[in-house]
Amino acid sequence: MGCAVSSVQRATMSLLNNNTNDARAKLERKLYLAKESPEPDFDLSDCELRHLPSAFLSRCSCIGYSGNYGTDWVYFTDMNGDPHYVSLTASVDNVIIPRLPRQDVCSFWLYTRKNPKVYQLLLMSNFTNSNFMADKPLILVTHGWVVDGSGKATQLIKDAYLDTYDVNVIVVDWRQISHINYLSAAMKAEDIGRQISDMLIAIAKHYAFDISRVHLIGHSLGAHVMGSAGSQLKNNGYIAGRLTALDAARPFFEFPLLLDGFSANDAAFVDVIHTNIDFLGIRNPRGHADFYPNGGYMQEPCCHSESDVRNNCQHACAYYYFKESIRGNIFKARKCNDFESYLSGKCVSNETSYMGEMCSPDSHGKFYLVSKDPFSIFSTKFYH
Repeated sequence: MGCAVSSVQRATMSLLNNNTNDARAKLERKLYLAKESPEPDFDLSDCELRHLPSAFLSRCSCIGYSGNYGTDWVYFTDMNGDPHYVSLTASVDNVIIPRLPRQDVCSFWLYTRKNPKVYQLLLMSNFTNSNFMADKPLILVTHGWVVDGSGKATQLIKDAYLDTYDVNVIVVDWRQISHINYLSAAMKAEDIGRQISDMLIAIAKHYAFDISRVHLIGHSLGAHVMGSAGSQLKNNGYIAGRLTALDAARPFFEFPLLLDGFSANDAAFVDVIHTNIDFLGIRNPRGHADFYPNGGYMQEPCCHSESDVRNNCQHACAYYYFKESIRGNIFKARKCNDFESYLSGKCVSNETSYMGEMCSPDSHGKFYLVSKDPFSIFSTKFYH
């Protein structure tokens, strides 16, 4: 049976009849579901899942995925907003990695203030006539799964840097890998990182460029890709100056734990922004400095509804926060053991730091802050 409107209406009305004040129970274009499916054969195969408030997806049958969201399965959305599902119960032994081209699958798009909108394709075999500036810092930014270099995560950050600083920005596009099944793509993160490392070493040799001036930035699965790049640079005698992980992907890097992923050893300084913990993003600290805006979930006003905690909006907030920090908006955070202690004022004497671009390399530990309206200004509620 498909996603019949009558079933959705019945599920929603049963919630409304309980006189709950929870905003998640309100009808919105007839697209809310109960936690338990109202009929044994109920599924979502005819629904547009990206419009469904994820709080009602804790247990249901969704195109063959049953069980608890976040424990048994999750979904990522692509650049069109379409959902792509990941089973968290898959076994590496059962994964068939698609046959891929033998040549390198990364594209390196160079942007500078001379070409802020149209990239130059960098090739290790030929750096002639590129706009690369050897006397300026180098930012490398990459995307996650089911996305590519033209997506918001990379383009918003690239634009913010070039609007604010005179730097080199390279967007790393690895779409040939990012569009295969998730676990296979995750297992190929090390190979993608190797290609990035090879390019950086070629740049260092050709331009006599200091790799300590490199800042690696990755969102979601891209955070682990950049961690691999940093690790392989170290194996070759180079150390990247900084690695920023933007809500690094959780599936198979934290739960279930099958793959290593990035670590604080992958650059001279590693900072992490957590915005969707326990679902698409990792919970545990992995960097020198780990930032948990709003405790690492419920990213209001970045997302417009508390019911979006399991939604990809929360996952995307990490790169929105970082983009705004480049433009000079300040996210002051305080070091604390946990969010509850932060909210209760138990950490008022602890050190402070700034989340995002302005983060000091001297920052170490877990830091918390609370965002508030207006999101466009990114003012923050700070617990003194």
